[in-house]
Amino acid sequence: MNNAIDELYHEICVLQGLFDSANAILQAILALGNGCTQTEIYKYTLLNKQLVDASVKRLDQEGVIVF
Repeated sequence: MNNAIDELYHEICVLQGLFDSANAILQAILALGNGCTQTEIYKYTLLNKQLVDASVKRLDQEGVIVF
């Protein structure tokens, strides 16, 4: 069941033009609240620091989040 849900989220991200790490980061921000740090995000998502940093910068450049 979890795999089916993960696949559905992946397909929704693709349709919206989001990458998978962006989805994880946005979910982390939703759970952790505004003002959370990248350290909190990478610990929450279990993504590596470099991927979180690059993804947050990309989301900021695209106007999805304000960094």
